Amino acid sequence: MVRGWKALRNLIRAHREAYRVIHAEAGVRPSTGSGRTEFTPMVGLAHHLRPIDPCRPGSLLDRVACGLRHRIANEWLLRACRGTLDFIGLNYYTRDFLRFGGLLGTVCTADHNPGMGPKSALGWEIYPEGLYRVLVDLKRYRLPILITENGVCADDDSLRWQFIEQHLAAMGQAMREGTDVRGYLYWSLLDNFEWAEGFTPRFGLIEVEFATQQRRVRDSARRMAQLIHTGVRHQETF
Repeated sequence: MVRGWKALRNLIRAHREAYRVIHAEAGVRPSTGSGRTEFTPMVGLAHHLRPIDPCRPGSLLDRVACGLRHRIANEWLLRACRGTLDFIGLNYYTRDFLRFGGLLGTVCTADHNPGMGPKSALGWEIYPEGLYRVLVDLKRYRLPILITENGVCADDDSLRWQFIEQHLAAMGQAMREGTDVRGYLYWSLLDNFEWAEGFTPRFGLIEVEFATQQRRVRDSARRMAQLIHTGVRHQETF
């Protein structure tokens, strides 16, 4: 734990220094014609955020544990980097349920929380409202937001497309309420290697046969391409 905090502090110091250097270099770099660069770099970081809800809504201890973990896991890094962020990158997949068990609580599993919604092939709850909640919470930082990762591991491609539709609807609702979202990146374009699970999880818009490296464009990719071109989405709520 101590080494982890030390590593995090070093990462924050490195980010701050990189922010300073990048902006300083951009401010003096000459460009053709005007003698000054017209490009202003935007420096930020991608942060993995998720709502944290109590396993037992009526338990004060569970709610306290949720509040503490939210401050440490979701808020601390962004607060520590204030003044050195031009945008916030958001990675969102699911939410956590927490039961009191020590200072930061213990994450509940689906077996201990029957109130969880549908789950992905990895057992993660599919919770589009969580993206809305996180985006609305980030609005107070008054910074542009780029959704750098949002996706689902699914063996059924129709579930993948449903996930995309619902999460885009959640994003749209947050934007209508004033959240400055500049872009959305689905994770991932291709089926890939996951550090903890290897090649088994299937996140990709494009299927990969790893033995032969053959690719096949999934229907969800075609639907997403159509939505990008037309802006038409069939589902307006999440």
